[in-house]
Amino acid sequence: MKSKTAKIAGVFAIPVLLFIVFAISAPGFGLHSIYVIASQAVIPTIMGYGMAFGMAAGLFDLSTGSRVIAAASIGGFCAQYWGLPGLILGSIAGGIAVGIVMGIAFDVLKIPSMVLSLGAVMLLEVFCYIFLGANSFIQISNSAAILGKTPYNFIICIILAVIFYILYYRTKFSYHVRVIGNNEPLAKNMGINARKINFQTFVVGGIFIGIVGILQISYSNSIGGGIAMSSLSMVFKPMMGVMIGMELLSLIDNLALNIMIGELCISMIFTGLIALGLPSTMQDVVLGIFMIAVMAVSANRKALQHFIAKWRTGADSTALL
Repeated sequence: MKSKTAKIAGVFAIPVLLFIVFAISAPGFGLHSIYVIASQAVIPTIMGYGMAFGMAAGLFDLSTGSRVIAAASIGGFCAQYWGLPGLILGSIAGGIAVGIVMGIAFDVLKIPSMVLSLGAVMLLEVFCYIFLGANSFIQISNSAAILGKTPYNFIICIILAVIFYILYYRTKFSYHVRVIGNNEPLAKNMGINARKINFQTFVVGGIFIGIVGILQISYSNSIGGGIAMSSLSMVFKPMMGVMIGMELLSLIDNLALNIMIGELCISMIFTGLIALGLPSTMQDVVLGIFMIAVMAVSANRKALQHFIAKWRTGADSTALL
């Protein structure tokens, strides 16, 4: 019981320590920054939930940002005629539709998910540019954009965290996703239809992405199409949050909470860097270094665990002497 409590405390200690570091070192960073940090973490958290199923299955989807923009564009178009209901239905339908197309393409073309997603980024950016017209921009009314404002964005995030937890820990679908991610040949030998599950990860992820589209366009009452693969920048924070969340599973087996904590830490780091006065170029450098560090830890997890276990054994032996 004490060990479990210590692990839980360790997870929550990470954002607390980051906050203390920036509160001491960055002028203007304090308790008032918590609202900004939490607000900026909402969209990446929900995007992370949409990406987590695919990542657990071994699929890396770099098209998430362009899929969000596409869903938001469709929702924004529908909001012009039917207001808030049009925005909700249009964005979710757009997210699911793109997920279905991505799932079918992955199944039929049989190419790596990363290659497919890069191609999807370019195609979706062109689609949004054409769909939104010459200005590549669409705006919605304040009444339609209410869900992107406080406190509705936080309420939606909490509700989706609960839904994600139920889907990830209480469904056969998610169990199959994790088996495929760990060992796809073994999953096939167990009778699991990997093609069907991979398709479903795109569709389920599309639901979360559609909801992100609602919040994305509601945040500033507008959405603009990206070009030259600019939407890729939207992917990295959610992806890092999921990676951090998966690493924290050794402490708390609650990926929904872990992803949220991971995104809060990332949001806190960038808010702190802004408070320190670092230019945007240096923020990108920090993001790159942080992403490499997270991926390095993820890729070498077993080696690190073996090293730590060996170090602890040696420390215990020394203590006995």
